[in-house]
This record gives sequence, structure tokens and C-alpha cells, in this order.
Amino acid sequence: MNSFNKKIIWITGASSGIGEALSLALAQQDAALILSARRQEELKRVQALCLHHTHRCVILPLDLQRTETFAESVIKAKSFFGGIDILINNGGIAQRGAAKDMALHLEREIMEINFFSAIALSKMVLPVMISQGGGTIVVMSSLMGRVGMPYASTYAASKHAMNGYFEAMASEVEPENVKVKIIMPGYVRTAVSINAITSEGQKHGKMDKGQEEGMLPEVLAQKILPFLISDKREIILGGRETYILTMKKWLPFLFYRTTRNIALKMRKKYGY
Repeated sequence: MNSFNKKIIWITGASSGIGEALSLALAQQDAALILSARRQEELKRVQALCLHHTHRCVILPLDLQRTETFAESVIKAKSFFGGIDILINNGGIAQRGAAKDMALHLEREIMEINFFSAIALSKMVLPVMISQGGGTIVVMSSLMGRVGMPYASTYAASKHAMNGYFEAMASEVEPENVKVKIIMPGYVRTAVSINAITSEGQKHGKMDKGQEEGMLPEVLAQKILPFLISDKREIILGGRETYILTMKKWLPFLFYRTTRNIALKMRKKYGY
């Protein structure tokens, strides 16, 4: 039995990478989809792909830095198909640069996009889900929601904050029949490092080795689907890089030595 063909699913960051792969995977399950991102033309491209599999797919352009527009967007999203069963907070931005060099306004921007936008949208969708008898709020965190890696301090901070906030929220809304789920991927072969913001406010412009060797977004999407309908609250998905969590817990001296070596290599390669 298809568990998604009667679900209305709103995905942010749907114009590329993990969001695009998830959109297509859910379209193949005949879900009703609302696709959001800033780039309208890219959304239309993903929508066209999805419409090969489902006749219910609309786009809703959304700028995650403009939380003042979210209330109107939630009203529009609800109007398309009559409700919102699953909200997937997937949109975000990565960061590359030394903590000492990152301008504070850039750090605020990253926190706004990665953390506060997910809070704002989830809080506005929550009453919709409660009024319809339940729903699921999903946040795309990262392995860096558990570990801080060199030259990604603000990104790691935004994901740590996301994990803490939504872990707490999960217990609060459970009596309302609303589930909250946290996804923590490791390396995924997307343009995330290419588009990462640097301390100068520019794009990093390079695909890091981890992303080059990472899991394909299409493979990740297929691993995420069963999690969405499970009773689990969180999931870690990745390859060898996930061992860093075990290292930090049981061999902290080795963890700190490893991250120090990573820092030295990145400083030499990128001039941080």
C-alpha cells in the first residue's frame, strides 16, 4: 500500500539537491506536492519532472530570509489541496571560513536561513496540522548538528540549534498528534559546498572532497521515505563519515586530533 498517495507534502529548498531528489521520490509515490524555493525557474523545472509521476504538484516561491511573508505563504499552501500533512524544512545554506574571520552579519544571515526560518514556518504550519487532527514536521539537519567541524562553525551552530529546538518541540506537540522528525545526513553529492558562503560573503565555489565522494541525493531520498512514516524521531544517514560520532563519544582525544588535522589540511588547501 502506498503511504504517500493521500499525503499533502510541502518541501522547502526544492529547486535542487536533496530537495529536488525528495520531491521526485515523493512524486513517484503519487503524493500531492507543494515545492518552495527562491528560484522560480528552477522550481518550474523540478515541477515538470514531478508531473510525470503525479498530477498534484504546485510551486510556491519562498525566500527563507523573509519570514514576514510566511503567514501569507502558509495560507496559500493550505489552499492548494486543503491542508498540509507533512512539512519538510529542507532549505538552507552552508558556510566555509574561519570563525575568526566570519563577519557577524553573515553569521546572523546563516542562522536566519538555516534555523529561524525553520522555526517560523513550522510554528505557522503547526496550527494547521492541529486543526486537521495531526501532521508531521521534518527538519533537514546534518551530521554537524552533533559535531563541530573546522571552518564550518556557523553552519554547525545552526544545525546544533535546530536539533535542540526541534527535539524539545517533538515532546510538546506529540499529544496533538503532530510528529517532529530530524534528519541528519552526512556527505551528499550536491552543490552545498560550492554554494557555501565564505567569510567575504562570496560563494565558496568549490566542491569539497566529502561532497564529491558522498551519497547521491537520489539514494538519500529513498532512505528518507520510510523514515517519514516511521515512529522514529531522528535518523543519521551517511557513509564512513558517520563514525565521527562514535569517535567523539568514546575516543574524544582522537576526535579532537582528527579535527585538528582536518583544519590544518583545509588551511593549507584553501588558505583559511
